[in-house]
Amino acid sequence: MVWSEATPRLRVRLGQNFNVREGQKITTYAEIMVKHKPHTNGFDIFRVFGGYNFNVNPRITMTVGMICQWQLRPNGVDVDVYFGHR
Repeated sequence: MVWSEATPRLRVRLGQNFNVREGQKITTYAEIMVKHKPHTNGFDIFRVFGGYNFNVNPRITMTVGMICQWQLRPNGVDVDVYFGHR
């Protein structure tokens, strides 16, 4: 892809970490991306994530979670839905 062909996007993410215990927390966020491209409505991606973060040892941290994403297809009308572990 040539840089001049790229479509600019604006991303907004809101999230929160909830401390459960020392070294453990629940992480959540919601994110939306919009883009300006002729013949589209501006929406590009909406994503929701929820996960559990913990320390395996003092130097290693692990996050286990689920993500769900809605993404506008290139035709500018249809939406794909993705979900699964992250």
